[in-house]
Amino acid sequence: PGFSRCDRTASLASARRSLSCFGKLSNLKNQPSTFLTMSFSADSALEYLERAHRKDRLAHAYLISGPAGSGKSVVAARLAALLNKTTPEKVLHAQAPDVFVTEPASRSRKIVVDQIRGLERALQLRSTGNHKKIGIIRDADRMQMQAANAFLKTLEEPPQNSLLLLLTTLPEALPETIVSRCLS
Repeated sequence: PGFSRCDRTASLASARRSLSCFGKLSNLKNQPSTFLTMSFSADSALEYLERAHRKDRLAHAYLISGPAGSGKSVVAARLAALLNKTTPEKVLHAQAPDVFVTEPASRSRKIVVDQIRGLERALQLRSTGNHKKIGIIRDADRMQMQAANAFLKTLEEPPQNSLLLLLTTLPEALPETIVSRCLS
C-alpha cells in the first residue's frame, strides 16, 4: 500500500497536522503546519509513528483511510502492539489489554451511539500496567450521526494517556464535524 503525508495550514485556531495512509492518516491534534506531500509504504508510515512516539510527539488521534486491503488495520494493530507490548494478532482480534476495538456490529452495518459510549467508558478506565488506552474504530465512516456527535467530545477532550485510531475506506462519508478536525 502507498501512504502519503499531507500537512496543511488553515486558520491558526483550526490548523492540524496530518499523515495520509493511501488516502489519509490524519493527526487530529491542533498543530500549525505547512503543506507537504510524500509517499510512504505501510512500514514507512509505521516508522513515522514510532519516531513520533519515541520523541513523545504522538498525537491523541489519527484518521487512517485507504482502499480495502491497503494496510490500515495492520498499521493500527502494529502501532497498538508496539505501544502496549503485545502482538498485532491480539490487537486485531480485540484480545489485547487496554486496546478497545469498535466496528459495525448491527444488521445495518452501522456503528451506533451505544458502541461509542462503551468505547468512551472503556477509555476512561485506568489502564493495566503502564499501557496506553487505545481505541480503534474500524469503518469509522459507518458511524451513525448520533454516534459521531457523541464521539466529538472524546476527540475534543481525549482521556489522559489514550490514542484514538479511526480507520475508513471512505473519509468523505465521515461527518464534516469529524473531517474538519482532521483537515485532510
